[in-house]
Amino acid sequence: MEGRKRAMLVKVGDTTYDKIRAFYIDPDNFPLSETQEEIRQRWIMARSMTLNAYNKFEIVQVMVRDCGISEAQAYNDIRNSENIFGSITDTEEKAFRSIWMEWAKDLLKRSKQKHDRKTEAKVLDLLAKYGVKEENAEFNPDKLIDKKVEFTLPKDQLDMLKEMNKKGVVDFNRLPSEETKFIDIQE
Repeated sequence: MEGRKRAMLVKVGDTTYDKIRAFYIDPDNFPLSETQEEIRQRWIMARSMTLNAYNKFEIVQVMVRDCGISEAQAYNDIRNSENIFGSITDTEEKAFRSIWMEWAKDLLKRSKQKHDRKTEAKVLDLLAKYGVKEENAEFNPDKLIDKKVEFTLPKDQLDMLKEMNKKGVVDFNRLPSEETKFIDIQE
């Protein structure tokens, strides 16, 4: 591996975000400058405070006070830390939704065992209301309309089809057909 050239992850003109990201991918080949290391430490600080349940406003206030940066830069650092390390709130919401669904299913099971129809109905109502939600589900009522499909055939073929239908079996191989010219396209 040492003898081969590596594809460059960092190019001239890359942003600090790109350079820090490259550092996380391969720290030996992409060292950071002192300034970039300070920025990386601020991102780590923002991430750890987020993990400790600080809200963004509190994180910004601490970063402004301790790091001597502007509020705008602090918000940029929080955004970049979320981009590098992932968003905690999305994961948290999915985890809570999953736990809530398990609690509801457990309550439904217990209410069925006790033959408590009132509680069972409430749980089913809650599951229907807050359970599985599709993000981009759009209701299209046109798909439910029964549309009439019509085929047109030449008279001689239609007569032949009616004659075959009287016998009970329609053999489409016996209908006259003609060769069609085509071009085979290969990609």
